[in-house]
Amino acid sequence: MSGSNTNSIPPPGERFKLTLISLASMMSREIENARHKGIDTIPKGIINLGIELIKNTEGDIIIGGFVTRSFGKTPNGYNNYWDKIKLKDQNFFMNGNNSSLLFGELSSAIVDGFIKLVKEKYISEQMMNNVWQHLHAMVKMSISFVYFERKPQKYNTNDGFSIKYTNRVREHINLEEEANKWGIDLTQTK
Repeated sequence: MSGSNTNSIPPPGERFKLTLISLASMMSREIENARHKGIDTIPKGIINLGIELIKNTEGDIIIGGFVTRSFGKTPNGYNNYWDKIKLKDQNFFMNGNNSSLLFGELSSAIVDGFIKLVKEKYISEQMMNNVWQHLHAMVKMSISFVYFERKPQKYNTNDGFSIKYTNRVREHINLEEEANKWGIDLTQTK
């Protein structure tokens, strides 16, 4: 579902899964370091279980869930948390409800434990930059995922070519606008 691949680059769902595992492992290390320094955190077994669950879930399911939660329908229209991520909105991130929503595949214990460490100023600015880098990558992969979900077809025109989508999904996402915001050339998407 993530699109055909003619080279060794994995499809967006698999890249997303690997990025989420990397992020969860990074958070896990920070939580474990805090525990060794006597800071009350969650048990390591819960963290490891959460990471194992991600490893055993299909990438397209994980990324699809993220897209739905981060740019999905609400009773009042649609939320666009991608803009909050783009701006590195710390207040948005620190709200446990928002973070749990974004990281729906992670155990809420991992997310809550990490946010607790951020609030207690245990997490360095460099670590938070790493978190934001992971989140930015996840949004970019989500844009590619939606592009492939829509099953694009290129058509030659007098001006070069145009793209028409053959699958009408997630039409509330202005894909071209989001790709432009995030610096993605959809014609080069893999």
